Formats: sequence, C-alpha cells, structure tokens
Amino acid sequence: MSVPRFSHLLGFLLLSIGVPSATAQVPGMFHFSGQLDTSNADFDGDVNIQFGLYDDPTLGGAPHQLWSEMQTVTVSNGRFHVMLGADPLNPIVPSYFQKPAVYVGITVDNDAEMTPRIRVGTVPYATLAGDAATLGGVDAAAYVTQTALDNAGFSTGAHTVDTNTQLSNAEVKAAALAEGFVTGAHTTDTNTQLTNAEVKTAALAEGFVTGAHTTDTTRTDQEIKDVIAGAGYHTGAHTTDTNTQLSDSEVLAIVATGGYHTGAHTTDTNTTYTASTGLMLTGTEFSANTMYLQRRISDSCPEGQSIRVIGMDGSVICQEDT
Repeated sequence: MSVPRFSHLLGFLLLSIGVPSATAQVPGMFHFSGQLDTSNADFDGDVNIQFGLYDDPTLGGAPHQLWSEMQTVTVSNGRFHVMLGADPLNPIVPSYFQKPAVYVGITVDNDAEMTPRIRVGTVPYATLAGDAATLGGVDAAAYVTQTALDNAGFSTGAHTVDTNTQLSNAEVKAAALAEGFVTGAHTTDTNTQLTNAEVKTAALAEGFVTGAHTTDTTRTDQEIKDVIAGAGYHTGAHTTDTNTQLSDSEVLAIVATGGYHTGAHTTDTNTTYTASTGLMLTGTEFSANTMYLQRRISDSCPEGQSIRVIGMDGSVICQEDT
C-alpha cells in the first residue's frame, strides 16, 4: 500500500469545548472526520492514527504540542470518524484553546506527519462562547462572588441609599453617646483663678499636705545623734592611743593569733658530716673521689683523644677530641 495521504477535512466540530451548563459537566472531547486515499483511490481498512493539538503550524514538542493520542481507526471508502479526547485520563481541556491559534496534526501508521496542519475553526453559533471567559467583555476575576461577600460579612439583600447627609438631633445624640460624650449643656469657665477650695482639692488629690509648712534649718543634738546612730556609728567618747609601742601581752596575742609559738627558740650548732665510699669531705662540702671511682680502668687514651666507653673489664674505647 502506498503512503496514505490526507485528502481533505470533511468536518471539524467542537461539541463540548465551552462553558459548562448549570445542569451537566461538559466532557472534554470533540468529533473529527476526515478522508484518506492511496494513489487517488479511496482507502479501506484499519490504520493507527496519531492525533495532536499544537499552538504552532509547524513546530512540535514541548511547549508547542498541547495534547496527543493514538487511535486505531477503521476507514471505509476513505472516510473515518473519531472522537478525540474521549479517554477520561487524557481529556482535551478548554485552556488549550486560549492560545491565539490551535492546529491539528495527523500521522498515519509509520508515515511522517501530514502537512499542512489543519487550523481549528469555530462552529458559527459557538462564537458566542468566545465571551464565556468574560461577562460583557469584563474578565470574571473583576467580579465579586456571593461566597466572597458572605465571608466579608456583607448583606446581599436590597440596599437603600440615604442621600440626606444632614444628621438629625437624635442621630447626633446617639453618635455622641456611643463615643462616651455627655450630651447635656456645656459651660466654659473663663476664670482661670483657682479658689482656695479648688487648690486644696487639687493638692489633696496629689497627696500633698495643705496645712502650714515651716522650714527648720537647725538640727537639735538629738536629731544629730539619731542620724549618727542610724548610720551605725557610736556617739560616745572616742580616745586615740598615741603610744605605738606594743606591750608584751599585745605581742603575745598577735603571735598566738598567727599560730606561732611564743616559747624560747634555740639553734643547734652540733652537726656532724661523714663522707661515704666514693666521696670526699672538706669542711662541710662533699666532692667525688675520682681515684676511687676510676679504680677499675686499666687502659688510657693517647694524647688528643678522650675516653668514650669504659668496658666491664676496665678497657676503654677512645675518640678524637674535637
């Protein structure tokens, strides 16, 4: 069989892409009819056809391919009829048609996609649905819903407008009382000179004493004593001891407080020193007896060398002096 060629579109009808009614949920699918021929002869049989929706007449893949599905189509006398988007897991949604233009692409079996793609048109009476996304040309988002009004606490019943902006006396009094104002007569006292009674009332309110006040700049002896006693000082006579020579009892008390012994102290000058083996004693100083310490050495080093190692048998190992 030669490569099928899409000859012409018999019909392209949008049945359900639009605004849902109040009584039914509109399915996301539409009907498509077409015709296939081979070598100018009508084709009969089953073929696999890939249908796709695109927002571009030639470009494919993301983001231009909006939707696609594969169907096994029965062709009779070259004609076929399919329902696109019938799979509930792969519907055609209205948002696809918010693009400036939408095109249908068709691929039969293993052939390349037929060209050109077919632009989706509009059923004449369906042009009214073009206003479904708006209301009188105004976007739906510009309107407030009943739910939004209810949530905001507005009353959705009839409203009346009072064009009389002059408040009545009763309205003024009600507003004043609501704010805690007194609605009776008010008088203004322009006399800023306070009476004695007013001064006393103000003073008492602040906790002041309104009786006579005297200023006493001289303190009595008793007041001075009370101040000194309050500070913890003694008010009796104080004596000063100018004798800085401590008595024996004072010295003994200080020594005893410091933990020292107050009895007689003596110095022991009788010290005997004895030098043990290998040592020599000169007065009170000790030194090594080199003759004793080196008694087991049987060898010596020549001039210009020094002993490096002494063996157990008294032999020596010499090294050059540096």
